[in-house]
Amino acid sequence: KSFLMPMLIGCFSGGILFCYINSSASVLIEHFAMSQQAFAYAFGFNAFGIMLLSTMNNRLVGHISVFSRLFIGLTIQLLGVILLLSIAILELNALLWVLIGLFMTVAGIGFTGPNAMALAMSHQGERAGTASALMGSMQFGCGLLGGIMLNILAWSAMFNMGLVMLLFVLAAIAAFIWTRLSSNLQTT
Repeated sequence: KSFLMPMLIGCFSGGILFCYINSSASVLIEHFAMSQQAFAYAFGFNAFGIMLLSTMNNRLVGHISVFSRLFIGLTIQLLGVILLLSIAILELNALLWVLIGLFMTVAGIGFTGPNAMALAMSHQGERAGTASALMGSMQFGCGLLGGIMLNILAWSAMFNMGLVMLLFVLAAIAAFIWTRLSSNLQTT
């Protein structure tokens, strides 16, 4: 239990990243007619967001608990996904807001990834290598699942991306709540 739920948080959060990688070109280049050069800048800016939030996460170690930092990351991702899905549902032509939603959703991984990994690995001891490999494999598995879901859904690329990201972030939040409740029960 100390490994499974934190691993799932990291996997579902990683699935969000794979959804972004899989569908961002369709959304930004095809739907919003963004040039390839502008897309490259947007993609790089989102990668910078992961690094920025990872740095912020690192600076908060010792000041805020790992659960609080994980909660911050999931909240940032959830808000970004809600923004993206709202734009898709309302069929708005709001490129700036899409870029902001994508930034929040992708950059949030800077909090969720490291903290989920820290929680998952905290009690592994001699099994750390195997546990780390399993977690990495499961993240790619979630990426595969996300890619399949994106291609099966029959709506627009924007709506499909937002919907699949929402499913992943809600699954990550459910795993977080389960992990947090289990942790509280073990300490009482």
